[in-house]
Amino acid sequence: MPKGDSRYSFWILKKTTKFLSYIMITLKYSKLLYLIICFLGNVITPCYSENSLVLKYQHPATNFGEALPIGNGRLGAMVYGDVFKEKLSINDDTFWSGEPKNWNNPKAKDVLPQIRKALGKGEHQLADQLAKQMQGPYNQSYQPLANIDIAFEENGTPTEYVRELDLNRAIAKVSYKIGDVTYKRSYFSSFPNQVIVLRLEADKPGALNFNMGISGKHQRKVFINDNLIEAYGKAPKHVDPNYLNTENPVVYDNLDEGKGMNYTACLQIAETDGKIIPFKDKLQIKNATSTTIYFAARTSFNGFDKSPSVQGANCKKRTYDDLEKLEGITYNALLDTHISDYQTLFNRLDFSLGEEEDNRYIEMYFDSFKKGENNYLPVLAFQMGRYLAISGSRPHSQALNLQGIWNENIRPLWSSNYTVNINTQMNYWPILPTNLFECNEPLLDLIQEVSQTGKETARINYGCNGWVAHHNIDLWRQSAPVGNYEGEPCWANFSGGGTWLTMHLWEHYLYTQDKVFLQERAYPILKGAVEFLVDWLQKDVEGFYVPPYAVSTEANFITPNGYQGSCAKESAEDIALNGELFLNFIATCDTLGIRDALYYKTKDLLQHTRPYWIDPEGKIQEWMEIGLDRPKGYNKNHLSHLIGFHPGRHLIAQNNPDYIQAVKRTLELFEPGPSSGGWNLAWKISFWARMRNAGKSYEFIRRSMERLSPNLLSGGTNFQIDANMGYVAGVCEMLAQSHNLNEQGLMVIELLPALPKEWPSGHIYGLRIRGGFEIDMEWKDAKITKLVIKNDRHQGNPSIEIVMNGKRFVKQIPYQSKTMII
Repeated sequence: MPKGDSRYSFWILKKTTKFLSYIMITLKYSKLLYLIICFLGNVITPCYSENSLVLKYQHPATNFGEALPIGNGRLGAMVYGDVFKEKLSINDDTFWSGEPKNWNNPKAKDVLPQIRKALGKGEHQLADQLAKQMQGPYNQSYQPLANIDIAFEENGTPTEYVRELDLNRAIAKVSYKIGDVTYKRSYFSSFPNQVIVLRLEADKPGALNFNMGISGKHQRKVFINDNLIEAYGKAPKHVDPNYLNTENPVVYDNLDEGKGMNYTACLQIAETDGKIIPFKDKLQIKNATSTTIYFAARTSFNGFDKSPSVQGANCKKRTYDDLEKLEGITYNALLDTHISDYQTLFNRLDFSLGEEEDNRYIEMYFDSFKKGENNYLPVLAFQMGRYLAISGSRPHSQALNLQGIWNENIRPLWSSNYTVNINTQMNYWPILPTNLFECNEPLLDLIQEVSQTGKETARINYGCNGWVAHHNIDLWRQSAPVGNYEGEPCWANFSGGGTWLTMHLWEHYLYTQDKVFLQERAYPILKGAVEFLVDWLQKDVEGFYVPPYAVSTEANFITPNGYQGSCAKESAEDIALNGELFLNFIATCDTLGIRDALYYKTKDLLQHTRPYWIDPEGKIQEWMEIGLDRPKGYNKNHLSHLIGFHPGRHLIAQNNPDYIQAVKRTLELFEPGPSSGGWNLAWKISFWARMRNAGKSYEFIRRSMERLSPNLLSGGTNFQIDANMGYVAGVCEMLAQSHNLNEQGLMVIELLPALPKEWPSGHIYGLRIRGGFEIDMEWKDAKITKLVIKNDRHQGNPSIEIVMNGKRFVKQIPYQSKTMII
């Protein structure tokens, strides 16, 4: 291996570590040498080679499923890379249709007892009809912002074309030759500087000639000012969901000062050795060798509870402020700052399945994986998920929506909103285990904000204290049921969205051990969610706390008399979600030393939560009424009745082997068909990993890879980011699990619980587990050969139970230590 290869230092480290290990054995594990090894392990960190983790292509993108995503959390772009007509489609994560509105329904609390009464009589059809009366308006849609259009004047046939996305540095590139001139383009979206940067170059003086402009579906005005193009636009004041067939689905306010989100976008020639010529609404650049271009944009968004048209921020001033901050900064300085910022996050985790990256084009990796010849595609997809997280979710940005931050449609699939009956949650499952704590902040902000709007929904709709959120949330933090009085209750009237989101608060604490966060941010929100359930649930004749009605997310049952419906007395999903909340709130109080009336009430609620049922087929019963089940052949996407098995632990905590067997049976009977959604396949990876069934987990790894588009986004033009993120979470679950406690209350870390035979050797460095620990692990022939556990967050000297290589033992991992286990 040549010294110039950046893997060389890590190769030397491995050889040195192995040599020192032999000496350690000879000297009976000298503490001094152990400290030397730990020191070397900290100083020389693993890194990827210069050519690794690069998605390479031999042709431009022709559609969204081939374009390359870049982003800084707020500003995202899809880069197409055409030789003569380049296009970057741009998004700003605050550019949505609509404004804050009154979505609550005061009539709902009068309907609620009628639903309970109908269900008491077995009148499910009446209950469904009444549930629709409790709904409110649909929420709003995430919008495309603008396009950057660049037309190049070169003539001739391009050769040596390469388009690539460098995951190691978060840069998209294009290069090609025309005649004897080589042209290069580089694109990145800078988080520190909050702009998108374009660099265009030719290797012959004066060979670069092009014109550029800004266009957009919502654009209204364009101005040219010397070296800058300024565009202004306005989002619709209302957009119907894409699944509605309406006469006027997109509604604009014709007045510039009317309702709707405003934006300003600027495209600035920051540096060029060519001549700049304004031409109509474009800028021409003649006879340049290199040109640096900045794209800056801001919207009038000023908070989820403020009108962007009346109380909005000054988007023009904020856009120009972003550009002014760049004055005097060179392109290389911007690039270095961008790479440094990105790699601070990305380089925390290194994953390999023993395959050497050989600089192939992406289609070759798809082909070799399909043939079983190469495992590099799963590694690329894993790190692509982490790349998307860093590019789409950063402090002070919005949370990842259904499409992350990348959307080109005015009426995107499912409004590209926050679907909180699994999709938003799945987006954030891998964030903590893959060492990206900062990327969790936008989700925590969303939960905080919807807990505020949800207080009014709880009070007005249901007469309850606390807060509640339902099926969909948008930028304006709509917390009430959607459906517009006609939506199927199985999705529109789902009231557990907020309860499910609170799981992420306790998980954030488990991974970070941040008691300040737990006390100041998590506890008040958890408390509000419990307060809602205290009022929402009532004791039935059997002594269990039950809801007025329940649904199982996006699933209908069929009654013995043939009615297909949604609303039932209780569902296993409710049992799981409520149980998770009660467990997490009690654990939070225990951690913070809180012993008040709500604490003891929550313990009572947990004690009197109905046990899970096992139905005649041996699976977990979905609705807690005898005779209710999904129709045969009905959709098998949502497995909400298994939430207590994954991502939760409430079902596992019952310590009932019959429940685990029933989960297994449910998974077998709900085997997804060929048309199943990518997020469904991803969820199955984690389910089977918790079952320790490596073969089934790998089956869904394979099926997930088959759904990837050439740009590694799942679903292509029907892209939903949840599948990408759920896949990453599933791989983490296959490699390490930390959700269990043993009989003494110690956390159990199980390593390689679902390692498939296709992955006999590999390593993962920087994987986080609950308890505040980080692990570095290597394995060969399916046996762990190296394990180091770092405790940089859990104060004191905690002990954990480790399960690995067929053995089970307890080990103390002192705070601020790096403990070599093997």
